[in-house]
Amino acid sequence: MSFSPEPISWEQHVKWFHSKLYSRDDVLLLVTDPGGAPVAQVRYRLGADRAVISICLAAESRGHGYGSAILRMANVELFRRANVDRVDAYVKPHNDLSLRLFVSAGFEPGEELLVSGQRAIHFVLRRNRTS
Repeated sequence: MSFSPEPISWEQHVKWFHSKLYSRDDVLLLVTDPGGAPVAQVRYRLGADRAVISICLAAESRGHGYGSAILRMANVELFRRANVDRVDAYVKPHNDLSLRLFVSAGFEPGEELLVSGQRAIHFVLRRNRTS
């Protein structure tokens, strides 16, 4: 459901990943199970007073109801770490699972707009809405 569907080479991905790991403008959270297996990654791109979120659950972790809890915990951690007032999310209108996920995690749906030339619903979570 990415807004950048073009194929990415392994070398490009490694370069991008390292830039995110060492960037002061990004927060990358990795979620693992008790055995250390990856469950999800949540990434935030920080701006002046807000962050844009991206979340991806591992294929084998989908459909178990983990998404909302992971998203809520990640947002609490972001607001603890970063001086931002809100989190923005952009979800494709036909991605019903993600639409429900963001609503269940306390995000407020807003206007439809274009992101990279594709339709998206803009969701917002304000700092005072986390729990």
